[in-house]
Amino acid sequence: MKRFLVLFAILYCQLYILKADDIKYDSIPENLKKDADAIIRYDNSVFTIESITKAEYKVKKAITVINKRGDKFADLAIFHDKFHTIKRINGSVFDSNGELTESFSDEDFYDRSISSSSGSYDDNRIKIYDAAQTEYPYTVFYEYTMILDGFVSIPRWNPVSSFNIAIEKSSYKLVIKDGSDFHYKSINFDKSPEITNKENYISYKWKIDSLKAFKPEPYSPYLSEFTPVVYLAPNDFYYDGYDGNQSTWNELGWWAYQLLFDRDQISPETVGDLMKIVSVDDSDLEKTKKLYEYMQSKTRYISIQLGIGGFQPFSALEVDQLGYGDCKALSNYMVALLKIVDITAHYAIIGAGKDHIDLFEDFASINQMNHAIVCVPLESDTIWLECTSQKNPFGYLGSFTDDRYAILITPEGGKLTRTKKYDKNVNFQFRTINAILNEDCSLNAKSNTTYSGLQYDFIKNQLYEGEKEQRKNLLDDLDLSNFEINNIKYSQKKDFIPTAYEYLDLKLNNYASKSGKRIFLPLNLLNKQSYIPKKVKDRKSDVDLTFAFSDYDTVRYELPEKYTVEYLPDTNHIVSPFGEYLSFVIQNENTLEYIRINKRNEGRFPKEKYPELIKFYKDIRKADRQKVILIEK
Repeated sequence: MKRFLVLFAILYCQLYILKADDIKYDSIPENLKKDADAIIRYDNSVFTIESITKAEYKVKKAITVINKRGDKFADLAIFHDKFHTIKRINGSVFDSNGELTESFSDEDFYDRSISSSSGSYDDNRIKIYDAAQTEYPYTVFYEYTMILDGFVSIPRWNPVSSFNIAIEKSSYKLVIKDGSDFHYKSINFDKSPEITNKENYISYKWKIDSLKAFKPEPYSPYLSEFTPVVYLAPNDFYYDGYDGNQSTWNELGWWAYQLLFDRDQISPETVGDLMKIVSVDDSDLEKTKKLYEYMQSKTRYISIQLGIGGFQPFSALEVDQLGYGDCKALSNYMVALLKIVDITAHYAIIGAGKDHIDLFEDFASINQMNHAIVCVPLESDTIWLECTSQKNPFGYLGSFTDDRYAILITPEGGKLTRTKKYDKNVNFQFRTINAILNEDCSLNAKSNTTYSGLQYDFIKNQLYEGEKEQRKNLLDDLDLSNFEINNIKYSQKKDFIPTAYEYLDLKLNNYASKSGKRIFLPLNLLNKQSYIPKKVKDRKSDVDLTFAFSDYDTVRYELPEKYTVEYLPDTNHIVSPFGEYLSFVIQNENTLEYIRINKRNEGRFPKEKYPELIKFYKDIRKADRQKVILIEK
């Protein structure tokens, strides 16, 4: 009886908002079904700011899932903590005819810690419900209300959350009480919000209807760079005992600085250790390197989301005693260590991740960042330190945080600055192979490869694996068939621009092919171009190349005595806005030297250039497949 009443109440709520006829699959306009795995039928979010400490967030949403690929859009995940209380969750599932098949409420959700790792703990939790069905299409409707006890951010309006999802109706309303203020930034949406006044409240409403799904395209920019997004943030805020303002990056940095105040104490024992590590004759750079490596040896990273909504780090003294911390705690600890030896360093917050969108210079908001690192502005150079890795080379960031804005947290407030950029002259691979071709077409090859800059990231995991795992990885990764690994060796040089060294001793069976008196010998041994971007009809997005590199390969072939060269391929020189490629062969008495240089550019190119990119890749692949023809003397 209780379950029936809950179902009836939920059904009444749904029918009040959406009529059954409105959510039938057949009622969806045909143009919205094209390229869509799911369609947002109805999306209405309202964020109401009652005061600097109180807000309410209401979400009502209906999603029609068309196929199995769209099931992910039916999964509900709602984050909450001691500052964000979920007041109510209701939901229902309808079949293609708009008939109710399932209902759910708060008690049906799985509630767990946001971190499932045993090495992590936090205040943050997540409620999860999997509404996926086995018969398609189906529609999921849900609504919930969240009460915020203090807040530092406002949810953004992001109607197009993924590729292959279309929008029938979506709206977002921000309601603020007199005296509250905020700022916003619209991306790819030129309509001003609808503004209405009612009693002591002002509301701002953004809405959009009938937006077709976007298909993923190779080398596309981030989805939010060409779809509508509205970013919002409160100017003044109060969060867990701390007043703040984020109308500018400087003001936001000042608030973050308050969270760090008086959290840089170090135990006398550690101070004594530091005095033994550094010497009065050391330069500031040498001192920084020694203390960074000391921090790496003494601490380990775990994810922690405690205190001030996860914005305030553990104190340096706690990290000193416990030996672990999250990115915030370890970065704050590193700054504290450097302070002991009179080196100024800045705690810095940043948006991390290879695919993270760079933050906006002209729009300050704390939710654009998800990581903390350290900036050391030495007289000779500015050093950036990633403090969560025990193995990271000193001064190296890698693709996780390179070439993007960070906010330095200083006593004067936040300072916007960019992290180090690694270009194609730094991101190089240099390989030399000495190979002996046998009469049975097998090949004995000894390869020495140097990986530098961001190409170091491709091989760094191999450096710390055991030989058994190293061999397994090579068997999976090398674009070769029927080969044996006789010997492998790895080493590295840790530096601002790290380098890794790989030595391989390989036996390749049937590497070349024989036909009568002739042997057909492939020239490119370990670095062939295989990937070709697929053709895209009526491409919608620009071409975004984000990784520049330079590859240099030299393969020296010692030929069987009974054979001589009958045919050598011509020199290949390919020049494009996307890069440059050169390969050629030098013939000596009984050897061949194959030389290949491949340089790629980065940049944003108009979508009309995409066919040229495909041709560039195809031309390189063709050149990489060329063979020398040998014939018996």
